[in-house]
Amino acid sequence: MKLIYNSGWERCEIIEKQNFEESIFAEQYTRALSLIEQFVTNKGTDTGSDALKIVAFCGDRGAGKSSCMRTVINMLQDSKDEYINVFLKKNGFSSIINTPFEILDVIDPSFFDTCHNVLELVLGTMYGKAINLNKSRTDFDFTCINSLMKDFQKAKSCVHTLHNTSDGSFDELQELDSLSAGVELRTHINSLISKYLKLTGKKWLIIPIDDIDFNMENAYTMCEQIRQYLSSPQCVVLIGVKMEQLQNAV
Repeated sequence: MKLIYNSGWERCEIIEKQNFEESIFAEQYTRALSLIEQFVTNKGTDTGSDALKIVAFCGDRGAGKSSCMRTVINMLQDSKDEYINVFLKKNGFSSIINTPFEILDVIDPSFFDTCHNVLELVLGTMYGKAINLNKSRTDFDFTCINSLMKDFQKAKSCVHTLHNTSDGSFDELQELDSLSAGVELRTHINSLISKYLKLTGKKWLIIPIDDIDFNMENAYTMCEQIRQYLSSPQCVVLIGVKMEQLQNAV
């Protein structure tokens, strides 16, 4: 295998678009796509439809996990491309080729603070794309968009309740509000993702979250929120993480 070094690229995220077998990440591409293929076909896994479907890109700072994740995202987004299509077919990932994916912009946990959590970032990203789609299309299903907006409101209301009851208060009614909001939030998010995909005409939602361990103070909370609320039947979460740092944060 020939390794080419490009001066000035060492600090950039590189999206590879061909010669995937010759890449230093060839094995990682295959592993990640194999997991996604299993999720899409529901084969070879012991997880149910409501189990969390997650693909983790693990490595040290500067090891290339962000570039690897973004290249995989590009493969899912542009599976009909000549070079990508050949690579996917050669490795037996025909279901990925035939599955339309709706992919959110990569979420940066550095925006996560005491006022904004990872769920709000996901909901905000989905809302922004839904609004832009609404403006760009004329053949729009207004019944679907109105129902979708109601789910956005319900989910945001639940997130707000959870946020307001996470201050250590032991008031019994607040605790009941939090429990109720937690149960309802997962239902609303599942409904929201289903309607959002119907609106976009896609089958699966991909939620990429990079450097989840970078925010040391809130890394544990983010992971718990992903585990509890993003285990939708039609959702796959991609994360970039340094495992040792995440373990220290937890």
